[in-house]
Amino acid sequence: MFGSLDISTSALVAQRARLDAISANLANAEVKVDPKSPTAFSERIVEFAQGDLVSGNALGVHVAAITPRKAFRFI
Repeated sequence: MFGSLDISTSALVAQRARLDAISANLANAEVKVDPKSPTAFSERIVEFAQGDLVSGNALGVHVAAITPRKAFRFI
């Protein structure tokens, strides 16, 4: 029983990280981006991977990486 709860919990944690990245992307949508600046905001992309790192269960999901998008959008 706890195995199925661990799987769904890992998915909820991963989706929360994805929604946090989406909300940051929306909040900074109007920010002027300078590609020469090392600290310029870039859209964040969340990548998932199979398996739960916390419990070691192969049936869960976890956030593999949160990477910035390389292409800049000028508004």
